[in-house]
Amino acid sequence: MKNKSLVITFFVTSSILALLFFGVLFVYDPLKIFHKPWKYKTYLQGNMRQQAAGIINNWEYDSLILGTSMLETTSSKEASQKLGGKFINISLSGSDYFERAIVLNYALKKRDIKKVLYSLDNVGLTGLRKGTKTHTWNYLYDDNPFNDFNAYINNRYLKCLFSTSNKSICMGRKSDFDRPNTWHKAKGHSVRFGGLDNWFKAKNNNQIKGAFKSILGTVKQIEKGKTVIDKNLKSNILKSQEYIDDTLIKFVSK
Repeated sequence: MKNKSLVITFFVTSSILALLFFGVLFVYDPLKIFHKPWKYKTYLQGNMRQQAAGIINNWEYDSLILGTSMLETTSSKEASQKLGGKFINISLSGSDYFERAIVLNYALKKRDIKKVLYSLDNVGLTGLRKGTKTHTWNYLYDDNPFNDFNAYINNRYLKCLFSTSNKSICMGRKSDFDRPNTWHKAKGHSVRFGGLDNWFKAKNNNQIKGAFKSILGTVKQIEKGKTVIDKNLKSNILKSQEYIDDTLIKFVSK
């Protein structure tokens, strides 16, 4: 009888502690996954693969901007003004089509989406990266709300939770939500904008160096009369078609 009481006490105590722990995580919720923010209302995390789940769950919108870094700088306010609707920008930097398909599929289930601005990048068209691990964030886009707590069961957020820190690593950065992960104002990028004259002025910029090197290499190939032929062109076109059908067109046809 005594042993039975001890077992019951253990399970009751464990259950209460677990409920308290997950209750605190629910309230803390820096990614805004479970509820609209009660504090730090204008803060967002930079990892949009995770942060997009919170935006999709709790923000007011009816249209999406979903691309790679090509669309991260696109203004959701301007898109709303010119195209109608209420846009949010949840573009995933460096993302492949299959990654965006996970997020798009979830958003379409959650809301009646009217319009989607989507970047058709030539990189990854054949789906070579499909199968890349997404386990660190894809559970946020399934039908099980309970496993969303996994986003916080790690050293980063547990340290933040017990230290009640408001540092950017814990609560994110202040954002106007127009284009949360924009990079166009960063000096390393802004020097490249404004025409070819600015390229020459910022010739030591690594990305400009790379662009010039690529251009010169192409010019030399042309001068030598060299041509580049894709020996697998036909099969690559078929792969691209199948891949885009599977990760994008299927949503359009619904």
